[in-house]
Amino acid sequence: MATRSTVAGQNEDFENSKAGIRAFLQGSRRSLRPKGMLEETLVEKLAVILWRYRRLPQAERWRLGKKPLGVNT
Repeated sequence: MATRSTVAGQNEDFENSKAGIRAFLQGSRRSLRPKGMLEETLVEKLAVILWRYRRLPQAERWRLGKKPLGVNT
């Protein structure tokens, strides 16, 4: 069974960390400047979708049994 550390490599990088998603969401808020609860909700949903989309190539490589991108070991 694969673990999170197997998928992301021995050192979980910034891209897969909680700090990474928080920074991405904060950057999205800064860029889009939502006004009101509806826009804030839409920005959060969009940020989550884009975050997951950015991680797809890594997951596909893992699924195919290839070394994850950015892992040199």
